Amino acid sequence: MTGLRAGPASASRRNFAISPRGSFGLCLRESAGETALERWSLGVVSQVAVPWPAVGLESGHTQAIVADSGAVFMTRSLCGHCELTHLDAALGVSHVLGRFARVGLRLVASPGADHAVAVGFGHDDGRTRLWRIRGGPPVVSEPVVAVPGLLRGGSWLDPDGTLLVVNQTVDGRTVPAVVDLADGSWRALPLPSAQVVLASPGSGSLLIAVARGRAVQFALAEPRGTIRDRPGLNTLAGASRPLAFDPEGRRLAVVVNRGARAHLFEYNAAADTAHEVTVPPGIVRSPAAWQTSRLHVTFSAPRHPTGFASLHGEPLAWEHSDPLPSAVPAHAEWLPEPERPIEAVVYGGRDWRYSSHILIALHGGPEAAWQLGYEPLFQRLATAGIAVLAPNQRGSTGYGAAHRLAIRDAWGGPDLADIVRLGRRLAAQREAVGLGAPMLYGTSYGGFLALLSAACAPDAWSRCVAVSAFLSGAELYADADTPVRNFIDRLGGQTTIDDHLGPRDVGRLCSRIRTPLLLVHGERDPLIPVSHSRRLRSALVAGGRRPGVDFEYLEVPDAGHDPLEGPAGHRIGERLMQFLTHNVES
Repeated sequence: MTGLRAGPASASRRNFAISPRGSFGLCLRESAGETALERWSLGVVSQVAVPWPAVGLESGHTQAIVADSGAVFMTRSLCGHCELTHLDAALGVSHVLGRFARVGLRLVASPGADHAVAVGFGHDDGRTRLWRIRGGPPVVSEPVVAVPGLLRGGSWLDPDGTLLVVNQTVDGRTVPAVVDLADGSWRALPLPSAQVVLASPGSGSLLIAVARGRAVQFALAEPRGTIRDRPGLNTLAGASRPLAFDPEGRRLAVVVNRGARAHLFEYNAAADTAHEVTVPPGIVRSPAAWQTSRLHVTFSAPRHPTGFASLHGEPLAWEHSDPLPSAVPAHAEWLPEPERPIEAVVYGGRDWRYSSHILIALHGGPEAAWQLGYEPLFQRLATAGIAVLAPNQRGSTGYGAAHRLAIRDAWGGPDLADIVRLGRRLAAQREAVGLGAPMLYGTSYGGFLALLSAACAPDAWSRCVAVSAFLSGAELYADADTPVRNFIDRLGGQTTIDDHLGPRDVGRLCSRIRTPLLLVHGERDPLIPVSHSRRLRSALVAGGRRPGVDFEYLEVPDAGHDPLEGPAGHRIGERLMQFLTHNVES
């Protein structure tokens, strides 16, 4: 085996939080199977991330928040209950504040004080209870208020952290409401067709999303019900996401995703105008917070591991940030296709087509897309000498409605055609110069699509990895819970495609797969039951494929939908790398 190198383990960060006034940031950092908290000191030109000791076996359900004082609160789901912990950075100690049975806690940091608000969703009586949690010394009060229905969101309407604006859902109807934590009262706002997106404590105004026919538009509103339409905020091309108001509520930071990269805009509320802020190619997302002089955002780029970045001034200007020296660069590239060009994120330079080894990576969703963010797995592959092509085939978001809806009632139709055509073309180009066929990798819906591609064009691929894949839209519908079923209904995932390939059922088509195959699935996947990969393993064996020889099956105990995250993630990543680099000829 030549042309391959052992790639270093890459750290990943997740579960980001930022204090209301932008004094501190927080995240969970995973490296080599170890999980630690990182608390970032913001408000200075040079961001400082301080790792704390390992905090336990964290999962995607772990939430940690940080107050502007630096106090940290964390919730964990443990053995059927929720545990609430306070971490004291100065003393280096933690205090378990309480355990809540059958109640999921969601924490909202309160501005200007060393406390937070824990929102507990009571499942027994259809009410949401709010507790006030203080640190130093840590204490949990009795519930401040119990509000009918389910509360989502949580933005502060005042600088003191007394009035919390939420979206209240009762009997399937959602309306904005204000909870007064001082006296335990609450009231619905006279905005029945809107949902609150952000609130400005400085001005007392709200940014709302208003349903108008089939469209949803942003508008400004006052708590008493006055709505001001903002055309300048709704004409930005792309998928817009407001991030944060400035302290006075005059300016609003808005990120707009267009294809593989994000664009940041500074919106002037009074003038109803927006101008683009120059930022490096990458991903800008929430959480975010705007101090008097600086806007702090969450940022990721191929050579910048996800973390916090800052902009300053009026208008905003990006503050310098250094890339990770060992990281491999990536770029976005448009691939010519008969229907329309497809954008892809590429690791491997401009001559990636003729790299000694290449892998095509398929995203999940399907309503998702690859972007120019930091991808630890792709970095490991590229460092090991494997070029990565991550296409946004039809069905991906960020390229308009026609592209996104091309697979409605056609899962494994136009998107499968795009991937198979791409794989066959690459295989032919590489064979002409003595190079091997590309490898396939897919997770979730991408795993389903990768398996279909391996079955549809068995000679176009040299290896295939499918993580958390399902067998068919119909079988997933039969096994999934209500949210997943609603998603399948909305996109027509059960519709049968009538063509030469027939129904897109991996169990039916797996006998066509010839390439070495690795199946990975988390034992506790809440979205796609592990039974799908188990049934596929049985179908492969029934068809004469030999476990450990023709295919490999890896079921990860205690892992969820993304087995590459969590305590076992490092081990699973190592196994995946071994499979992809085993017996690969240059």
